[in-house]
Amino acid sequence: LKQTISKLKNKNQIIFDGYPRNVNQDIDLDKILNEFNQNIDLIISLHVPRDIVKKRIVGRVTCGKCNITLNEFFNKEEIKLHSCGQENLSKRKDDNLETAMSRYDIYMKTTKPVLDFYSKKITFYEVDGTLKIDEITKKIEDILKF
Repeated sequence: LKQTISKLKNKNQIIFDGYPRNVNQDIDLDKILNEFNQNIDLIISLHVPRDIVKKRIVGRVTCGKCNITLNEFFNKEEIKLHSCGQENLSKRKDDNLETAMSRYDIYMKTTKPVLDFYSKKITFYEVDGTLKIDEITKKIEDILKF
């Protein structure tokens, strides 16, 4: 991280995806950015309610043949008509309710305070993460046009 931030060509040109995730990482990042006279201009947070996160994780299936990922809650018709056959669809071992809710709770406990902190400090955008991918992409592109 420090090596990337220290490069002059990267000055204020870096996108952090899912980082920092906790207060300690936030403190470390802040020190490195200050050391190399860089700053965070804005934060975009994708908001997805707990019940949707649960369905996205618990319902996720992947085809072992073509590697497509579908969801039992949101892609019922596509699953039924999947060209490789339903027998090739499988779940990851950690895509279960207990793991999904544990991940969500950890996120709320460790990452949400970082977002709360930054939302008061710099330009902060929250995007509805339940929208279709192309709609989310458009919203992010519009934000980045500033």
